[in-house]
Amino acid sequence: MSAPRPLAGSLATAVSLVLAAFALQAAFADLRWMPPVLGAALLVLAVGAVFRAVPALRRTGLAVVAQTIAGVLGVAALASPATAIGGVLPTPASFPGVLDALNSGIDDLYATQAPAASTSGLTALIMALFALVAVLIDGLVSDLHAPKPAGLLLLVIYFIPVLLAPNELRWYHIVLIGLSYLVLLAVPHLEQLRGGLPVAVAVAAAAGLAASLAAPLLLPPAETRQDIGSGRSDLTVVNPFLNLRDNLDRDEDQEVLRYTTTSESNEPLRLTAVAEFDGETWQPSPFPLDPFAVAEDGLPQPPGLDPDTPRMTEELQVAVTGLDQEYLPAPYPPVRAEGLSRRWIYDERSFSIVGNGVRTTDLQYTLEYLEVEPTPGQLRTAPPPDRAAMADYLALPDDLPGSVGDLAEEVTAAADTDYDRAVALQAHFRSGEYTYSLDAPDEASNDAIADFLEQRTGYCVQFASAMTVMARHLGIPGRIAVGFTAGSDVGDGQRAVTLHNAHAWPELYFEGVGWVRFEPSPADVNNAPEWSLPTEMPEEPAEEGAGEEETPETAAPEPEDEQTEAPEEDPAADDPGAFPLPQEPAAAPRAILGIGGGLLALLLAALPWWLRRSRRNRRLSDGDPRGLWSEVEDLSLDAGRPLDPADTLRRKGELLQERQERALPEGFVSAAVLAGAAERSRYALVGAGSEAGAVAGDEPAPRRHGRRDASPASAASPQPSVDAGERRELVRALGDVRRLLRAESGPVRRVLAALLPRSLWRRR
Repeated sequence: MSAPRPLAGSLATAVSLVLAAFALQAAFADLRWMPPVLGAALLVLAVGAVFRAVPALRRTGLAVVAQTIAGVLGVAALASPATAIGGVLPTPASFPGVLDALNSGIDDLYATQAPAASTSGLTALIMALFALVAVLIDGLVSDLHAPKPAGLLLLVIYFIPVLLAPNELRWYHIVLIGLSYLVLLAVPHLEQLRGGLPVAVAVAAAAGLAASLAAPLLLPPAETRQDIGSGRSDLTVVNPFLNLRDNLDRDEDQEVLRYTTTSESNEPLRLTAVAEFDGETWQPSPFPLDPFAVAEDGLPQPPGLDPDTPRMTEELQVAVTGLDQEYLPAPYPPVRAEGLSRRWIYDERSFSIVGNGVRTTDLQYTLEYLEVEPTPGQLRTAPPPDRAAMADYLALPDDLPGSVGDLAEEVTAAADTDYDRAVALQAHFRSGEYTYSLDAPDEASNDAIADFLEQRTGYCVQFASAMTVMARHLGIPGRIAVGFTAGSDVGDGQRAVTLHNAHAWPELYFEGVGWVRFEPSPADVNNAPEWSLPTEMPEEPAEEGAGEEETPETAAPEPEDEQTEAPEEDPAADDPGAFPLPQEPAAAPRAILGIGGGLLALLLAALPWWLRRSRRNRRLSDGDPRGLWSEVEDLSLDAGRPLDPADTLRRKGELLQERQERALPEGFVSAAVLAGAAERSRYALVGAGSEAGAVAGDEPAPRRHGRRDASPASAASPQPSVDAGERRELVRALGDVRRLLRAESGPVRRVLAALLPRSLWRRR
C-alpha cells in the first residue's frame, strides 16, 4: 500500500533535513545538539502533514501558519524546558528564556572555534534555523510543488560548516547534502507512487551520490604561496627565515616553549624548510593546500627514507609559552601529532606542520617523531639522486657569483662522493677561519653570500645559505631548515627554548636516508651531528681490522646495536597509527573512492538516457494511443524538430506524414494513423474522466502536477479499448516516426538526443 499523496512532500522534507543535519555535524564536536534540533523540525513537518492529509483542514489553507506556530512553540519548549509544563508545553515564561538562549548562541558563535561543543545557545540557534527551514521547504514542496527552489534552502544549512568549519568537512558531508537535495527532487515521483519506489528515484540517488563523491576528488587542489602578508592565497604564513635576525638580536631572551622528550639526543626543533632561492631571498616552496592531510591522522613515510633504514620512534611533549607562529615546532621527521585541532595540516615535501587559520599560541601537544642516525658508510654509498625529481633543490640563480662555485670546487677537490663533499664543506666553515657574528648584514642574497665567503664573518643565515648554495653547485640537493636549537636543561627533564635559540641549518638529500642535517656554524655555537664529522676513508681500516677510532663509526656495529631496537619498531608497524603505515590507510580509501566515484559519475552521465528509455518503454508497454503520441512529441523535441503546439493533433499527423513521404521508402505506417488514434482516445475519455473525477471527489488525475502521460488516467478512469492488432499498428507507426527523425538528424544531434534528451525537462 503506497503512502498517501499529501504525506509525500512532508516525508521527503523530513528525510532531507535529517541528511542535512548530519552534514552540519562537521561544525560540532559532539551530537548533543541533534535530537532537539531534529525534534523541532519533525514537529513542524508532522503538523503540516496533518493539515494536508485531513480534507477539512486542507481546505483552510492554513498549513504553513499552523507549522509556524508549532515551530515557535516547539523551539520554546525545547530551548527552555525548565519553564515548560511537563517539559513539553511552553508557558509565557518560556519565551524570554528562548531569547536569552538565542543571544547566548550568538555570543558562542563568535567566541567558539569549530568544531564547537553543543552549548545550549548554539543548539537554540540551530533549532530555530531548522524549524524555519522546515516550514519553508515543506510549503514549497507540498503546496507549491516546487522542489528545485526548495532545495536551495538546504544551502543555508550547509553554509554553516562551509563558512565556520571548512577544514572539518569530509567527502561524506558533501554526499549527505547532495542526497538531501535529491530526495526533494524525487517528490513528484513519490506523489504518483502506485507501487514500490520507482527505479528512477533509486538511480537518481545513486547518481547524486556519484556527483557528490567525485566532485571533491576531481577538483584540483588550491595552490597556496607561503609569502608574508600576501593575503591572496587560501593559506598565508610568515616566512620564518626572515625572522631569524630579529629573534637573535633581541635584548630580552624570551622563552617560547618548554618540552620533554624520550630521546637522549639534542635534536633541533624545526619549523619548516625553505628551498626557493631567487638570488635575493630564500622562501618556502608553495604546496597544495590539502585539508585532508591532518597531522593528527599521521604523516606518510618521509621522502627518501627507505623502510629498512634503522630508526627510533621518540616522543616529544611541548607546551608553547611565548610563540605565535603558523608553523609547529617539531623534530624532523614527525610521525604523528596529538592534542591538535584538525586544522593543523602537513606538507608532504617539507614535512612542515602548518596551521590553516590557527597558530601556536598557548598550544600543548604531543608529537611522535623518528630519530634517524645514518652512518658515514650509509651516506658515502648512497646512490646519486634523481636530478629531475630534485630539480627544485638543485636550482641556482643565473647571476650567482662565480667565486661561490670556485670555492666549492676548491674545498672539495679531494672528495670522491657527495657525502665526502658535504663533510668537506662543513669542515671548511667550522675550521676556525670563519667568525660567528650578529653584526653581519641581515641578508642571504647572492652578493651577501659572496661577501660572507670573502669576509668570513656572519651568523647562521649566512653559514646555512653558503653551504646550501655550494652543495647545489656540486650537484647535492639542498635546502635550509629553520627553527630552534634544543634549548637548555631547566630540570625535571624539561628543556626551555628561547628566541635566542632561533637557528637555521642546511639539510642535504641522500637517497635511502632522505634529508640529512648538517651544521656549518662554528663549533663554539652549535654542535654538529656525529655523522657529519670528518672520518677517514674506510678502505684502510677494513684491511687492518678495526682501529679503535673507527669502531664507533663503522657501519658494522651500529646496525647490530640498532637491530636490538628493531623488535620495538616492528610490532608498531602492525599498528595502523604507527610509521610507516599512515600513508597506506589514507591512500587506499582515496583510491577506492576515486574509482568508485568515477564509476558512479559514468552512471550519472547515463542517467538522462536511462530515464528517457524507461519512459519510452512504459509508454510502449501501456499501448495507450495518447502515451504513444506523447512519445512522438518527445522524440521530435529531442531531435531538434519540435511540433508546433498551436497545431491540432490531426494537423501534426498530416505534417509528419508529408515528411515521411519525402524521407522514407514505401511501406511505412503513417504518423497520421497514430495521431488519429490519440485524438479518438482523448475525446473518448472526456466524459468518462469527468465522471470518474466526480466520483473520486478530486481533480482529474491526468493533469495533476502538470504531468499528463505518466499515467494516462487515474485509477478510476476507464481505459479506451485498443485491440492487439491496432496496438501493433500504432507501435509500428511510432517506430517509423523514429526512423524519420533519425534520417533528418545528423550524428551529433542523434548523440545529444540520446545523452541529453530535452524532453525530460518539458512541462506537461
